[in-house]
Amino acid sequence: PMDVLDRLVALRNRIILLSEDTDVSAISEIKQGLEEYLPVLLGLTIKECGAIEAVQFKWRTIDGKQEICVSNSWFEVLSVVYMLAVLTLVEANMMLVPKHYTNSSDRIVPTDCQRDAIDLLLKASGYFDFCVKSILPKLSSEIKDKLHKDMQEGALEALSLQALGQGTELQLGFAIENQKATLSVKRRLACEELTYFTQAYYALSGGTINDSDAGKHALFIKYKFLQAKAAAYFYHGIILDKGNDPLSHTHAVCSLVAAEELLSESKKACLSFCLAAP
Repeated sequence: PMDVLDRLVALRNRIILLSEDTDVSAISEIKQGLEEYLPVLLGLTIKECGAIEAVQFKWRTIDGKQEICVSNSWFEVLSVVYMLAVLTLVEANMMLVPKHYTNSSDRIVPTDCQRDAIDLLLKASGYFDFCVKSILPKLSSEIKDKLHKDMQEGALEALSLQALGQGTELQLGFAIENQKATLSVKRRLACEELTYFTQAYYALSGGTINDSDAGKHALFIKYKFLQAKAAAYFYHGIILDKGNDPLSHTHAVCSLVAAEELLSESKKACLSFCLAAP
């Protein structure tokens, strides 16, 4: 129906107009626009309506280097949910930016902001996971081949896992600050974080470890992977050192030495990430 198409065009044009505003204060408006647009868009995906391929959708990357034009409503749904996910990640990041510093220049992020960031990271992870499991399967191989590399299955899966890893990292931070949290809890959280970043790296790299082809995203994940692994070995070493087995101390020393080496490697990986373009 023309009234539906007119509504669709009006909502889409509003989103494009809002997206041109680089001020972070526009994020909530853009998300609201996307959330209003999505239900109307989903109406086109109903097979009985026969409108899945009735409208041509065009998007271009922010740098203008790539443009994709597809007549498929599910492609547009993917684009919208992807944007919601990315904006949610930006909101989570904003929550973790310190509003002020102490005299020693330490970062001060209120606990409430960290908890809100965890919720946002979980939400973003859900968006990306939905893209992978519920939207991509509805697209043809031809359309998938046209997608930007950041919207390919591996990249989306990596972002979902990365968000879970970062949320777990924040939970580990709470455990470290909580005197009642046991070493076992801290080790478990470090191991969970390690698992997420390991899976994220393999999803992004396709199972191959090649930094020259990995890009900056993979460098970040590699840095967080090494950092989490160092934490896991550290807490494992501390737990072993408290054991009564004659070999416990030896194993503890080995774990702590490994943790120190991994921490050093993570700092190098962090530097590589910071120096990589863009």
